[in-house]
Amino acid sequence: MQLMIDNEPRNFVPIGDFRKQFDLPQAFGMQLYMHGDITMQGRIRRLQDEMQLARQDVLDALPEGMPLRGWVAFLPHLTRLFTDKLHEINTQLQMRREQIDQAVTAFNQVCQAFLYARIQSRGGEAPALEQVYQDWLNKSVQIAPQTHSYIHNGHVWAVQLVTHALGPCGLIVWTPDDTHYVADHVFACPVEPFLVDLLQEIARHIAAPDATAGIQN
Repeated sequence: MQLMIDNEPRNFVPIGDFRKQFDLPQAFGMQLYMHGDITMQGRIRRLQDEMQLARQDVLDALPEGMPLRGWVAFLPHLTRLFTDKLHEINTQLQMRREQIDQAVTAFNQVCQAFLYARIQSRGGEAPALEQVYQDWLNKSVQIAPQTHSYIHNGHVWAVQLVTHALGPCGLIVWTPDDTHYVADHVFACPVEPFLVDLLQEIARHIAAPDATAGIQN
């Protein structure tokens, strides 16, 4: 994971790798500083078939050969369909309402940003979905003002929590020798991988060659 922190791109190492590097206990991480449901990822793994069906229902609704301005008008319907499918999955997944809202907002805003970027390019080079999504995430990054202390091998570390539009996503850890950026998604929106995969498929439909028709007027 990479996020912009203090106007610099920072690479976040996975929490598991960071624990191994410093021989830290499994308890070290986001769950040490905030409360949440740590069983969500397990439920996600058990619901892969249901999520695949929901994904396909959304993809089956995508029109072929629609011009970009048609996609803009179609987006509210697509967002409603995505929302309905999330609620269906959530009867078993049990996400909080806040997490559903995060996923729906991401879906709508990233689709919209991708569409407008292509319209503004007027058939020229436009940013890829991955770049649009990354820019959208970066604009939402927040660092919690509270600094926590963690004692390791007699040294006091400082720890701050990092969040973005899809929830808590990592830690900034100051050790005596360095500053570390650590990815920890245990409490983040659990459907982010599902969301990103779906956005990539939708972007491919939007970017189809005949979808650029009519953007000059």
